[in-house]
Amino acid sequence: MSRSPSSPSLRALVCTAALFASAGARAAHESAEDARITDATLVADAMGWTLQDTLDLMDDSDAFDDLVTSIRMTWPDDFSDGVFAASPTDSSHLYFKSTVPSGVDALITASGLSVNTHDDVGKNGLEWMQQVSDITDFLEGEQIRDFLVAFDSVDNIDVVIGGGVPAPTLPVGLQGDVTVTEVTGSTMRLESAPVWGGNEALISGVFTCTTGFNVRHKSTGVTGVTTAGHCSDINQVKDSAGNIVSATYQDDHQGRHGDFSWFTTSRAEPATFIYNHAQDDRDVTSVKTTWFRNQWACLYGQSSDSRVCDQIYRTSVSAASKSDPSVTLRHLVVMDDNNGISGDSGGTWSYVSKAIGLHTGEITMGDGNKHDAFSRAARLDNAMDVEVRVAP
Repeated sequence: MSRSPSSPSLRALVCTAALFASAGARAAHESAEDARITDATLVADAMGWTLQDTLDLMDDSDAFDDLVTSIRMTWPDDFSDGVFAASPTDSSHLYFKSTVPSGVDALITASGLSVNTHDDVGKNGLEWMQQVSDITDFLEGEQIRDFLVAFDSVDNIDVVIGGGVPAPTLPVGLQGDVTVTEVTGSTMRLESAPVWGGNEALISGVFTCTTGFNVRHKSTGVTGVTTAGHCSDINQVKDSAGNIVSATYQDDHQGRHGDFSWFTTSRAEPATFIYNHAQDDRDVTSVKTTWFRNQWACLYGQSSDSRVCDQIYRTSVSAASKSDPSVTLRHLVVMDDNNGISGDSGGTWSYVSKAIGLHTGEITMGDGNKHDAFSRAARLDNAMDVEVRVAP
């Protein structure tokens, strides 16, 4: 049985400088259809694909979300995980604990997607996630403060111990399907630092982080702005009109649901987000709730000041940083490449008009490669009882 996707995940760094007006131009609002073309063009140009093939691939990505959601809800004890097609010529993959349920093929046919199924990976999705959580709990209990734990979406969990610390021996019940690697450097770096650009998050006039999506508190209806949780000491932001205004801290969360904080300001911000260096914006039309390896997302941070698009590498990662030994971040999504820089923390990960995540920082995997990591926008609800504002 073959358990590997048909080809390795493709990597891309895509800048928007050639596609948009200069930063001095007046900010503009981009329609959903124009946004679809903009992002697909970025990906197509970087990967050498045709625009139509790329648009079709992104439509397939949405259909894959729907297909997997249906399968996961129908066969939760059998379904393990999915890996989306790495390119327009590749197939997607679905993995199952033991045998593939008899109704799966009919759903795949109805979806119109090219999908291969794989059996006997040994665990269902909930069991993989429980093992990731239990290993994370064990490492915390052992006072290991520089580590990451990541399921590869197929049949293995990577455990990386940073800082040159010897890896502890995992309990026998947690050792199965695990690869342990020791690295001399840190496994996670949070990316807050002085930044320049628009929509900044500031501490008394000093640029520190990037603001993310605008939110509404589910109980009170109060609206505000978000950034990364490790940027929770900011007291000013640049609003959508380009004015620096005071920001009042409301709540933060660094832990089980990711890395978030939110603030109220003197004005109600619209259900939009900045997506490029010209400070142009888009409506938020939806929030992504499922994540699969090889799907695409694009980062805009104020420090890097460009839009970069990349493929998902790992979908549920726990990580601890020696720079903040009291915090372990969970449910992070890790990308193929490392495009964000210091000051991008809190910046938006999106695709077209879909809110996907808030930038957290840099993750080092067991092979020594560095990757961007973000916290899932859908978990703002669990973390702080706020939700991303969606345009009507």
